[in-house]
Amino acid sequence: MIRKLLKPLVVAARNGSVVLVTLPAESTVEFDLVPEDSLTDDDLTDVVCDGESYWARSEDLLDAAGPPVLVES
Repeated sequence: MIRKLLKPLVVAARNGSVVLVTLPAESTVEFDLVPEDSLTDDDLTDVVCDGESYWARSEDLLDAAGPPVLVES
């Protein structure tokens, strides 16, 4: 899914080194979250922003992205 962040999100760069990056609110991110009954702090999701790939904690990503928005066609 593609979403705009409602608030900043701290992610880890996936370029081989451990670098934490903060994606600002209003950033457009793309991710595929596997729905599970209970996400834990250890669940990570691959996030793409501006062509760069990152890891984000799933709970933090859902919190920053906000609830799904229904769009009428």
